[in-house]
Amino acid sequence: TLSPPSLPGRPLLLSSLAFSPPQERNNIRVSCSSRNRHLHKMSSSLSSPPDNKEPWAATDNRDSTQAIEARKSLTIWPLDESNTILLNEVAPRNYTNPTQPNDIYDLVAIGAGAGGLVSSKQSARRGAKSAMISDHLAGGDCLNVGCVPSKALIRCGRAAAEARRLSEFGVTVGASGGDQSVSVNFSKVMERMRQIRATIAPADGHEGTSATGAHVYQGRGKFIGPDTIQVSDGSVLKFKKAVIATGGRAALPDVEGLMKAPFTTNAELFNLETLPPRMVILGSGVVALEMAQTFAAFGSEVTVVQRASYLFQSKGGDAEASKLVKEALEEDGVTFLSETTTQK
Repeated sequence: TLSPPSLPGRPLLLSSLAFSPPQERNNIRVSCSSRNRHLHKMSSSLSSPPDNKEPWAATDNRDSTQAIEARKSLTIWPLDESNTILLNEVAPRNYTNPTQPNDIYDLVAIGAGAGGLVSSKQSARRGAKSAMISDHLAGGDCLNVGCVPSKALIRCGRAAAEARRLSEFGVTVGASGGDQSVSVNFSKVMERMRQIRATIAPADGHEGTSATGAHVYQGRGKFIGPDTIQVSDGSVLKFKKAVIATGGRAALPDVEGLMKAPFTTNAELFNLETLPPRMVILGSGVVALEMAQTFAAFGSEVTVVQRASYLFQSKGGDAEASKLVKEALEEDGVTFLSETTTQK
């Protein structure tokens, strides 16, 4: 049992994720493009913006209208130059939905992550009439809160870890006999991550998707008939096939007091601007271990809490391989609490 006195003041990174497998019913395909996720509701929360809205603009004022909108509606901050580029690609404020939908689409995808993007773009490239409804941030988990930002941080963590081992290779940095300790500028690490994400964003942005011939609708989509979807701006889309590719999010465990704790999931992790001195990670899946090792390399004191007796046990993982992985992470400074449940 883990209680507050055991690990005082440690921010929680929740990595407890669940998976809903693909299903198919009649002409509707259900796709869960993010592995280890709960299936979102097929509808979404971002409505088509009015034509008079201004594009996203970088600001240092955290209380500005746009900064608050980005933080509360899209879970993106700070609103610096890189995040401004990102948002103007994947959730533009001044975007106007197509005013003349096709009489009937061969395919309509609800969701603008990997599943929705691939389905709508590849259909259009092959001559089909397709449309994609973007709820939140085009690019989904991979671009915004998954593959791209996590690998950017992992690369920086690897650089820090390798720098600490330079002497093993006969490499000395700085004056001989001087201070050769390694420090990490976390602010620069996160700035680099945001720059990389912004550079990749056009590949998943509305303009790029539209260029393939697919129609992009920004807003909430809901089924109003067996072959009809309505977007929150009033657009009505008839379809032959529909793809529900709404992805998922971290499942929050039922832990007393959790809502009052300074916890984060992958949705907020990549907005951090200050390196947490201590971090507790609930869960020991792949993403959890990646971030555990990375933040330990940055200098955080990281503890991983897992219910199983060894890593990947719930997935039928190999016990011997699990032991090797755990030992490697412990060598990098990660602490494990196995066969442990969190009560409060």
